[in-house]
Amino acid sequence: MKFSSDTIQGWLIPAALVLTATVLTVPWSYWVIKAVYDRDVLDNARNIARRVEMRMIFPPPTSNAPQQVSEVLNTELSLDSTVQTAAFFDLRFPNRANGCTRLPGLREPTFTPNQIQYRVSSGIIIEPTVDTLNITLPWVVGQRAMGFTYLEFSRVALADDFWSKEGALVTRVIGFSVAAIFLLSAVAIYAYGTLLKVGHVRENAELARQGLVAERGLTAAVLAHEIRNPLAALRFQLYSLRKNSTDLARVSETADTIDGELSRIQQLVIDYLEHEKGMSMRVQRVDLEESARSLQTLMGELLKQTHTDFTVLALPSPVYVTCDPHALRQVLMNLVLNAQQAMGEGGRVTLRIGCDDGYGRIDVIDTGPGIPPEIRDKLFKPFATSKSDGNGIGLALVKRFADNFAGNVRVESEPGKGTTFQLRLPLAVPSPEPLGLS
Repeated sequence: MKFSSDTIQGWLIPAALVLTATVLTVPWSYWVIKAVYDRDVLDNARNIARRVEMRMIFPPPTSNAPQQVSEVLNTELSLDSTVQTAAFFDLRFPNRANGCTRLPGLREPTFTPNQIQYRVSSGIIIEPTVDTLNITLPWVVGQRAMGFTYLEFSRVALADDFWSKEGALVTRVIGFSVAAIFLLSAVAIYAYGTLLKVGHVRENAELARQGLVAERGLTAAVLAHEIRNPLAALRFQLYSLRKNSTDLARVSETADTIDGELSRIQQLVIDYLEHEKGMSMRVQRVDLEESARSLQTLMGELLKQTHTDFTVLALPSPVYVTCDPHALRQVLMNLVLNAQQAMGEGGRVTLRIGCDDGYGRIDVIDTGPGIPPEIRDKLFKPFATSKSDGNGIGLALVKRFADNFAGNVRVESEPGKGTTFQLRLPLAVPSPEPLGLS
């Protein structure tokens, strides 16, 4: 299974962080509560040692003091299931027997003189083993070591006691911690995802802006190139005009050439400015058949000069769309002129009107040579044209018109079999019926 970089950044990485944080929460919560419990175990050991110390030192021990303390330790063992061995050593009377209490089956701890001295002088000593937790607590009066108490705690009993006393608390703390992490993580992931989306939107907007700047720069460069070439030619025509100023026929021919080139340049600039401005348009209900018939009347004589048939195929009922009627006529005129220029002498142009999926449709169909595939993908961009004498602005204006009115334009073409431009515009809302007067 493959994941995109956006998926990894947007979900997998935050989810991994959430999972890691959740996994770490469990041992962290357990360690905190376990540390509190271990402190309680140590405090319990201190209390036991303090009671032994008080009985042995205050007042001074009597001959039966060890026996009395042993009875105390027996009581401690019966009340605390975690303590399995308790012993005390009084250094003031090294020859006197010291007390020791232990659970049945356990051996009595023994210490060498060096071990005794170490335990008296080293403060509290905690010695964990596999089965027990051993704690030594010295008795100190002033600066003098008097003895020590030695306790062995069962690890199994400590664990059982811990979960019986603190298990519910551990569960609640871990549950609350995990819930809090999930809640905060959900907020963080949502914020992170939103931030990524905002970043993508900004990035796309910046790319679009840069693309628009680049396209306009390229368009301006091509426009400058289109103007520069005829201007250079016009300079030579002016030179010829001066040179042949006495030949009236030559002067007239040259003047016509200059006028034609200047007109072409003027139209090129006008088309470019219209494309950039996206001229303001009026929105109203337009009958597609009426627009097509009006265009047929306007262009009929022009198309007759090139022996081009121009027909309109309409539906039985009117098709109304929402657009600017003047802009629509200009767009249709561009498409018809493009079709006629592509066909040259002869041929047939058909305007076919239809309606589907909430759109009115008008197809401009020609019987020309078709559009090369390499031109088709960039056909609606400025200056993209398959004609040697075209400037490519007309189809860009068609695309701008369709976009402005929430429509679209498509092209279907096959080399040698003609081209169809399909212009689709949203159907107009039906006009309300007039109210009758009584």
